Amino acid sequence: ANDAWKTFNANCQTALPSVLKGLAAQITGGSLQVNWKTVSETNTDYFEIEVSKDGQTFRTALSVNSKAENGKSGTAIQYTESLPLNAMAAMSVPLFLLLGIGFRKRRWLSVAIMLIGLTAVLYGCSKSNEAIAVDKYEKMYVRIKQVDKNGEINYSEVVKAIAK
Repeated sequence: ANDAWKTFNANCQTALPSVLKGLAAQITGGSLQVNWKTVSETNTDYFEIEVSKDGQTFRTALSVNSKAENGKSGTAIQYTESLPLNAMAAMSVPLFLLLGIGFRKRRWLSVAIMLIGLTAVLYGCSKSNEAIAVDKYEKMYVRIKQVDKNGEINYSEVVKAIAK
């Protein structure tokens, strides 16, 4: 019987996803500050910062392109992003009200400008990915969604944003 051992060479080319470390989030000065670091990146296209009120149902707040050249890096890369909270939307309403007051003699024009401006602001806020509605006493959870160039998705751990 031929019981000779045969040697096989295997070469695995499967890339591991980006390794995320140190995800931290804090609410400061009307914005959400999100920091994380990748120890390495392989085939990374972009990241999405996702937020949640309950820690279960997340929505995308901001997309961030990978800083790694061609999505590949063997060294650590630091990411720091700031997302405006609902204060940005609230500040634009008085601007349209002031514009409308300028037409005192033509009251209908004043009312029309205020209504159009208010409608535009409210519609814009409902469509914006960067404006996050949050009550200052509310809990907010954050996670990072990493998307590879081939569409593969990986998620970070979930962290609670700390109000400062």
